[in-house]
Amino acid sequence: MTSETMPAFRRSADTAMLVQRLQGATIGETITYEDLSKVISSPVVGGTRSLQSAKRILLHESRMVFEVVTRIGVKRLNDVDIVDTSFGTTKKIRRLARRGIRKLGAVEDFSAMPQASQMRHTAITSTLAVVAEFSTEKTVAKITVEVGNATDKLSIAQTIEAFRK
Repeated sequence: MTSETMPAFRRSADTAMLVQRLQGATIGETITYEDLSKVISSPVVGGTRSLQSAKRILLHESRMVFEVVTRIGVKRLNDVDIVDTSFGTTKKIRRLARRGIRKLGAVEDFSAMPQASQMRHTAITSTLAVVAEFSTEKTVAKITVEVGNATDKLSIAQTIEAFRK
């Protein structure tokens, strides 16, 4: 299918209603699954696709971040909470990188692969190893020290330099 023949993406009615409800949330407010279920007249839990879509839409369009409160609902995060919960993202990335390295390690006969595949294997393994190493708590702590009181992001070169220390 070309872009001309592909149907345009349309937000589901459930997602649109959840977006509208969540948009009204104040920072720190928790909206219960019960409340969200009433909005769409259907059960809502943390993994409900329309809720996941609504959270992504609000992050993209309104810079609003929501986190699941287990068995209760979703909470709109304040700036400090956004930073605190984001370390979980680095932990997830580390796990995924390590899993990718294990998959690549399952290649039975590296030398039998075409040269291009060998090069790609090595490049991806190296990339994932760097990602896994950069996403440890120890590395984040090193970079935090390097950041000090900086109010802007570190450049890639500055981040790599902090990593070397």
